[in-house]
Amino acid sequence: MPKPYQPMVSLKFSLRHAQADMVFKKSLIFFNKNIHLLKLILLYVMALLFVLAGINHFWHPKTYLRIMPPYLPMPQLLNYVSGIAEITLGIMLCFKATQKLAAWSIAIMLVLFFAVHIYMLQQSLNKAPFALSPAMAWGRLLVQPLLIAWALWYTKVNV
Repeated sequence: MPKPYQPMVSLKFSLRHAQADMVFKKSLIFFNKNIHLLKLILLYVMALLFVLAGINHFWHPKTYLRIMPPYLPMPQLLNYVSGIAEITLGIMLCFKATQKLAAWSIAIMLVLFFAVHIYMLQQSLNKAPFALSPAMAWGRLLVQPLLIAWALWYTKVNV
């Protein structure tokens, strides 16, 4: 025969469990709202960074021409085309209708830019004039996958 206090303990446990569950659900809602806001803010940060980087291709073309691998044809044209692409894709990120296309295009472009960053690292290790320090070149190369992941974050759900 059950003791008379057992149902009360069970009820207290159920109430505590329900309260903990409610707190968890509220924190999840808070997290989801904030992650959505964070994702939106970071979308505009990425867009701005790409627009500014694209403009910089025209402001300081020599910076980009120095890191262009010699096996790539027409380096000046490639510099300007990549600048136009960065500006265009940065603007496209800001619109839901073009956001996914822009994010995929940025990710692909960043993969293609690995050649430039590998060349930049080689130049720094060979101590070429105007080369970055090896630490900076390694850092820039290692940031590339993070930038790709950041762009791919916007291919899944429109913000």
